[in-house]
Amino acid sequence: MTAELTLEKPVETGAEIAEENLVEQAPAVALKRDYTVAEFLALPDFDDGKEYELVRGELVEMPGPSIEHGEVIVNISHYLKEFLLANPTLGRANSDIAYTIDAEANTVRRPDVAFVVAARLENIDRRQGFPAAPDLAIEVISPTDIWFDIQAKVQEYREGGVQLIWLVDPASQSVFIYHPTDRKGQLANFEDELEGEDVIPGFRLAVSKLFE
Repeated sequence: MTAELTLEKPVETGAEIAEENLVEQAPAVALKRDYTVAEFLALPDFDDGKEYELVRGELVEMPGPSIEHGEVIVNISHYLKEFLLANPTLGRANSDIAYTIDAEANTVRRPDVAFVVAARLENIDRRQGFPAAPDLAIEVISPTDIWFDIQAKVQEYREGGVQLIWLVDPASQSVFIYHPTDRKGQLANFEDELEGEDVIPGFRLAVSKLFE
């Protein structure tokens, strides 16, 4: 059974534990120049091989994923893809795609996994990033993530119109669930089950399967 929690008061997570041990660490490496969404999306690949998001016009380096982080993403993608292959009219899922969360604020995020309903994919150039927020955004917490930054990203997703947000915490083997219209989230524990709700009708996934 899921438990309620508030966005302002996180429970103990891998990110929170890491924050206690990395007080001196900066949240991310940000370059100085301001970019618009169009400028950011037109940038070529960087020679350093790193990936970036655009946050209020600033180019912010994304930390490299750990083995555990990558395995969770593969598990989520597998079960979601399997369901969508059997229900192709619902929409499409993808990983690490640039989504314009807020064009006016020049914010582009790259969720670990995301889903967009079919109706919103019409006339979209699939060779480019998506020009709006996804319907489902899934983020996997890394040990070096800082809770303040995670909160800020969740809030951006909510304000940007993401209908369902899953924040996966490998350290506690649980998932935080958020919606755009409520101030409280829910905590799904290892023995609980995730539901696609109105975003992906019929999709159900045991939290335990994320950590196989």
